[in-house]
Amino acid sequence: MNFLYRFLKYRSIDKAAPRPKRSSGSSTALERPTTNINEFVQRAPAGAAYCRIKNTQLNKLYLSLATRLVEPGKQDEVVPLLDENLSSICPRCGTWLTGKALSLAGKKQGQKGLERKSGVGRGTMRVVNGYCFNDKCSSNEMVVCWRMEEDSRVSGLSHRKAARVLGLVQPAGTK
Repeated sequence: MNFLYRFLKYRSIDKAAPRPKRSSGSSTALERPTTNINEFVQRAPAGAAYCRIKNTQLNKLYLSLATRLVEPGKQDEVVPLLDENLSSICPRCGTWLTGKALSLAGKKQGQKGLERKSGVGRGTMRVVNGYCFNDKCSSNEMVVCWRMEEDSRVSGLSHRKAARVLGLVQPAGTK
């Protein structure tokens, strides 16, 4: 949290666009996840959004989204907001990561010369190095989800079923 707080504290936030009002019941989700981080960051404050990225781009996405969501004087509220609303899924094997895991991996990616240290698990280090969290998967991509539960197409479904409905993962048996 200290890293993100320091990053946001010294970042110019006066020029940030005002946060759009969230509409009730409607979804801004795309039929297919965008691959453009800036487009994802612009859509996220309005509701559900999805972005397919290389795992090595996680730090860029995380910092861009945090910068977009921060309100003047409320930098310390951004990390919990990201932890609660951000998740990702591997499009190949379907492994889910929570916002807290993404936060940790995103911050670690931004550090130079990182070696495996206590408190950083093997799976997290795989994500930091650009691979899937799952040891048995060779994917180097993830679909980052923002407020998936607000997407009316998947209301009431588990994350795994929702990902299948939205086409975020490959159907079973395909490679």
